[in-house]
Amino acid sequence: MAPSFLDLFRYEVEMDEMLLDTLEGDSRGDERTGALMAHLLQTPRVWLTRLQGRDSSDLEIWPRWTWDQCREALAWLRSEALPWIQTLDAAALTRVCSYRNSRGQAFRNTTAEVLHHVLLHGAYHRGQIAQSIRGWGGEPPSMDLIFYWRRPVASGQ
Repeated sequence: MAPSFLDLFRYEVEMDEMLLDTLEGDSRGDERTGALMAHLLQTPRVWLTRLQGRDSSDLEIWPRWTWDQCREALAWLRSEALPWIQTLDAAALTRVCSYRNSRGQAFRNTTAEVLHHVLLHGAYHRGQIAQSIRGWGGEPPSMDLIFYWRRPVASGQ
């Protein structure tokens, strides 16, 4: 059976948390890396807002957040985004969403297309952040999906 969007977004949240832990624990970080982390965490909120038929124009695409604000975004992903994703059935995934991007241009995509975009967008930026961490001599966490699948899982998950 193929992994569900919920499985992949759980992975996404866990990797984002590991990455944020690494960044918070290393004072060598730079402004660009912090901006990437904030953007990484804001992107799911922007897209889920659009998928829910709400206006996302008041959400910053590149927010300048503190680590505490990044933690708040992670908490939102756990408490709001994951439960909403869990409600999606096959019909919901094929539903077409009309939205406007940050430049005000109108587009239409299915829910599944948008969720795929969010997942791949996150992988791209986590890779950029990992490269930055290595650049200042740090060690990013192992974030490959296969490592996530291999990890020991607490009972009940």
